[in-house]
Amino acid sequence: METAIRHDIAPSQVAELLGIASADQTVIRARHMYDGDRLVQLADSYVPMDVAEAASIEKPDPGLGGIISRMRDAGYEQTEAIEEITLYAATSVEAEAFGIEAGSNLIQITHTGYTKTGRAVEVTVHRPSPGWVLRYSPPLS
Repeated sequence: METAIRHDIAPSQVAELLGIASADQTVIRARHMYDGDRLVQLADSYVPMDVAEAASIEKPDPGLGGIISRMRDAGYEQTEAIEEITLYAATSVEAEAFGIEAGSNLIQITHTGYTKTGRAVEVTVHRPSPGWVLRYSPPLS
């Protein structure tokens, strides 16, 4: 896995999920995940600046449990997550990265983590490579 960390504004739909202004800076953890030499997923996590600073998540290796554990330790425990799955056309950059044609259908999983107070403290946009299998186990209530 390769991780690049930077400060930047989030895409408008991510800023809306985080409840921040579209011009507000976030900490972005952009990850490229591999199976051997094959790129299998692009995943960008967006975290509000105050949460990122409190949880010290700007280290490339955030330690055991990752940034979710660092957030919990800083008082931003995630108690709920919502994931939205959409189909979209691959950009030229994604097409080159995954070795597919631009415009090919890809899925995007937008994961939003919320605290018990309802604050969104993390949005991760997952873009898996073609052939990805999603398996969910819904509650039986």
